[in-house]
Amino acid sequence: MKMRFKLSLWLIAVMAVVVTIVTIALIRQTSGISYYLSIRSLKHLTGQRVEFWKGREEGYIKTLHALANIMGDYESIQPEERRERFNYMLRTTLESEPQMAVMYTVWRANAVDDMDSRYIGMEGSGPAGQYATAYFKESNKIEERTSSDIENVLTYISSPIGNKDRVENPSLCFFNGKFNYIIKITVPIINYHNRRIVGALGCYLSIDAIQRIVENTMKTNNEIAVMALYSGNGTILAHFKPERIGRRMIDADLELNGSAEEMFKAMRNGKTYMNTVYQPALKESVIFIMKPFQIGNSGHNWSMLIGVPESFILKEVKAITGYIFTLLIISFIITSIIVFAIIGIITRPIVNVTEMLKDISEGEGDLTQLLPEKRNDEITDMSRFFNLTFRKIKNFIIIIKQQAAIMSDTGNELSCNMSQTNEAINRITDSLNNIKSRLTEQSLPGSGTAVNDEIVKEINLIAAGAEQIKTTVKRTYEISEKNKDNIDLMVRGVSMFKVA
Repeated sequence: MKMRFKLSLWLIAVMAVVVTIVTIALIRQTSGISYYLSIRSLKHLTGQRVEFWKGREEGYIKTLHALANIMGDYESIQPEERRERFNYMLRTTLESEPQMAVMYTVWRANAVDDMDSRYIGMEGSGPAGQYATAYFKESNKIEERTSSDIENVLTYISSPIGNKDRVENPSLCFFNGKFNYIIKITVPIINYHNRRIVGALGCYLSIDAIQRIVENTMKTNNEIAVMALYSGNGTILAHFKPERIGRRMIDADLELNGSAEEMFKAMRNGKTYMNTVYQPALKESVIFIMKPFQIGNSGHNWSMLIGVPESFILKEVKAITGYIFTLLIISFIITSIIVFAIIGIITRPIVNVTEMLKDISEGEGDLTQLLPEKRNDEITDMSRFFNLTFRKIKNFIIIIKQQAAIMSDTGNELSCNMSQTNEAINRITDSLNNIKSRLTEQSLPGSGTAVNDEIVKEINLIAAGAEQIKTTVKRTYEISEKNKDNIDLMVRGVSMFKVA
């Protein structure tokens, strides 16, 4: 595998590891932020609904307080007009408030006009004639009756908390031809001059409207899977399953999977409760928040419960995760291409050196080629040293070529000289042999024989020396021939390199 691909793969692998680590950290961070924002949005939605219900119920209390303040100034009205005027106020208020089913008022004995004895046995008066009237909304008609809650109201205004608002838990009440769940709200009537509690004013609110509002809220907020409104004792006022209205939350809301007790405890203590439970019907977990709120100064808490599927909470997390993965994959591909191209540029001088060495070893051996030296980095330094090395090799080969040529000429000359010397020695040897033969033929008996023998002996020595010289010359010739072959081979070798 080429170095370019190896470096690219290594860098891409390292980059992949780093990108994976960064991606995981980034996804965890963004997921945490998105999850936190989704939970905060759920809390905000729950808070909005709490403020809505708090404002709605306190709106009725304010209406009652406004009427109670007018009634508290009863002494400014003629005694014989008071009951009639207050009845008119109750009737018109009931007509203008569609959610009110009943408006009633109960006064202490002889408190309103000191004429209770005149009203004994009359509709709208108690057994002793005290002012205790109630108006019922029946089939779009307003009917006057005597209040059925006289004793409870008198007990309430006589208690230490008689100056506070009273909001009761839901109860069944028969009106409009059937039993309906209603909520009783009562406020004290305080004498404008002496600040004495003289009576109470109250209304019955039908919880049918509460259920309709809850259903509409769930329709307009598709993310809400669970929604309920509870009174202070855990009675269900409105629910995403309407058949549970009027039942206790602990008994009815099995979806809470054991969290009902904890939630009820938080409800009684006025604390927000949050949990995640698995819903088999939805086949997923639901994150729900329960937030209690106090109505007026009654000390009575209602609680709003809203649950959102975990898939909705994690929807943005998944979207962000998918976006990050897509972005990082695209970035990784683009970066890999860029890295591959950059490494190609960086390793190009090394490739050039490799190709040059390959050309020298396998091609024409052109040592005149040089690598570019245009940049100021380590690769350029390598190219510079390669060029310097090539120059030295080229110079060395030039010298070798010159010396090889000289040696080749010397070898040729030596070969010629050896040939001539060998021929001369051969002629000398032949001449000596001829002299030796003639001397032998001409030798005579007598004193001259000793001289001839000496001459023959010297000639033999010369012949032996000539033979030795001949042998030496022959050996030298053979060596010269071998050196000549080697020199020719070296000349052919250095001739392969192109140096100029």
